[in-house]
Amino acid sequence: MKTDATPQTSEAPAEMQPALSIVIPVYQNELNLADTYQNLSGVLDTLPPDFAAEFVFVNDGSTDNSYAELMKIQSQSRRPVTVVDLWRNFGQVAAVFAGFRAARGLTIVSISADLQDPPELILEMVKAWQRGEKLVLAVRADRAESLFRKWTSWVFYAAMRKFAIATMPIGGFDYFLMDRQLLDLMLSINERNVFMQGQVLWPGIKPFEIPYVRRPRLKGKSQWKLSRKIGYFLDGFVAYSAFPLRLATWAGAGFCVLACFISVLLVIERIVYGTALVGWTSLMIVILMIGGVQMLTIGILGEYLWRNLEQTRVRPMYVVRQTLRK
Repeated sequence: MKTDATPQTSEAPAEMQPALSIVIPVYQNELNLADTYQNLSGVLDTLPPDFAAEFVFVNDGSTDNSYAELMKIQSQSRRPVTVVDLWRNFGQVAAVFAGFRAARGLTIVSISADLQDPPELILEMVKAWQRGEKLVLAVRADRAESLFRKWTSWVFYAAMRKFAIATMPIGGFDYFLMDRQLLDLMLSINERNVFMQGQVLWPGIKPFEIPYVRRPRLKGKSQWKLSRKIGYFLDGFVAYSAFPLRLATWAGAGFCVLACFISVLLVIERIVYGTALVGWTSLMIVILMIGGVQMLTIGILGEYLWRNLEQTRVRPMYVVRQTLRK
């Protein structure tokens, strides 16, 4: 049994390096894995015979039968299949990075295991890479999901594009192909609380975009809860934007100016009109507003300080229980 943290180099011997590695994070996906593998295999069968490909599945601490399904896939597959088994659930981004470190290909595709992203787009991605593109993004033009999910996704990526990452596609992306050169650069960045899309776009490589419509989930239940979305949003915002800190500064300055203005008005009213300074309710409202802004500011600072603490502790992003290669 092998226990691994986050090695900094690829395990790929040059003479065995496949052209394509497909990295698939797996968490509670037992119902989808067989169909996902079959669909991806069907797509790979249309590639030229000399275009070797491998699968890298990462079991992110699933408590259902996902691991057993992965063992079945590995035993029956005609292509190389690597299964990276994590000790517990570390989150989708950590699982993807575990797959990246185990991948040996000249190109790497990251795709989810629920078949909401059409596998056939891999053919277009590979063609774009063969034309010289280093980064190919499958960008969501629309999604067959509830209005609430559409709205929250739009708000998420619109805010990231406006205040943090100007090159973020409007529809966002999770499904992409990158060249080995870009992957090695990403793996050299020892960062915690990673915002995946930001790290993909950070080097400044101009991406080639392929629009598509995200499909509905046919089997199983999504584990991407609202709380995880909010946490992921905060990771991206804190990592790539100083806007929250500036907002707190502006709010503090604004309240100082407002307090001075109100103080001058009250003094003038007292001197000119002799009005008594009364109003317990209004005073409490002001105190509560200022207190609320102060607590919000402390919370914003706390988000940045917590991530600094996470970075300085140098804990691994994930811990591997075993890596099984076929």
